Amino acid sequence: MLFLYLLIITGRNYVSVENGSVKLEGEVDWDYQRRQALNAVQDLIGVRSVTNLVNVKDRVTSTDIQKAITSAFQRSANIDADKIKIEVQGSKVTLFGTVRSLPEKEDAENAVWFAKGVISVDNKLKIEEPEYSFED
Repeated sequence: MLFLYLLIITGRNYVSVENGSVKLEGEVDWDYQRRQALNAVQDLIGVRSVTNLVNVKDRVTSTDIQKAITSAFQRSANIDADKIKIEVQGSKVTLFGTVRSLPEKEDAENAVWFAKGVISVDNKLKIEEPEYSFED
């Protein structure tokens, strides 16, 4: 049953179990599938440890990832795309720049995770301090 459930979630992958230690291996298209495979087994009775060696397939280029993220930022009303710099190295994305609020910072990171091929996000966005002007 467990093996069938993992096949449904993650596609063609391999599961091995020895003395309560579960080892997950294979490839998936999206990071959420990798995390879902881990979540499916980590709380099962008898499971002592889980090693998640499932990788996200690297079928897209850095340029494809950059374009997808830039496009997502431009479509979002919550993200000021002009103030965010995106650096992509392979499947790892780093965000630089400033945002107006914590929700905007989180929205930017979430948008990056939805880009196909992203396996790591380093969110270095800074929240800018609002400038208040008091007149007498």
